Amino acid sequence: MTFLRSQGRSPAPTTPRIVILGPTGSGKGLITSHLCRKYNLVNVAFKDMINQVLQSNSSLADLIQPFHQKGILIPDDLLLQIVSDRLNQLDCVSRGWVLQGFPLTREQAELLDKTGHTPSRLATAYSHLLLPVIHCPAHYRVYFFDVPVEVILERLSLRRIDPVSGTRLVSLADSTVSYFYVSLRYHLLYDPPVNEDIKQRLKVVS
Repeated sequence: MTFLRSQGRSPAPTTPRIVILGPTGSGKGLITSHLCRKYNLVNVAFKDMINQVLQSNSSLADLIQPFHQKGILIPDDLLLQIVSDRLNQLDCVSRGWVLQGFPLTREQAELLDKTGHTPSRLATAYSHLLLPVIHCPAHYRVYFFDVPVEVILERLSLRRIDPVSGTRLVSLADSTVSYFYVSLRYHLLYDPPVNEDIKQRLKVVS
């Protein structure tokens, strides 16, 4: 974490393409935000992409809406279309990206590779400088957060959301979707609310 907060990005011969995987509560979002801030990369969160498409009026939204409403897994070809469309946008192509939460299966990883969005290569001797508590497949920027179950449970059990100001409208200037809603989440230990009124009405995140 100290390294991620240190000096900014140095010139690189290639545009970084990084994949971060791990269970809910493993810290993917936190580390990704630090990486993107430090190296001026685009934060491509898989769940956010799905929400953005669902809130749009696109033909792709019409295709995935029935699966979402019934709680059925969205077919891989549709998921790949969503991911590929985002990674092909100018900001991702020019600045590089960190994709978090996808792929989830070997088949999805193989399909992602076929779209040309293979994670960039990295000398493993230096991979520990980026993310110290990870498993990294040789030569590729694919990181899996191996976090003990008890740590994840502790993190998730202390997450809270304010039912009154629990969401906010976020503008996506570089996306085909103008706005979408995100949860304003708190953590009783690491990110508690500063307002006592908010603290009293917090609810457990479902």
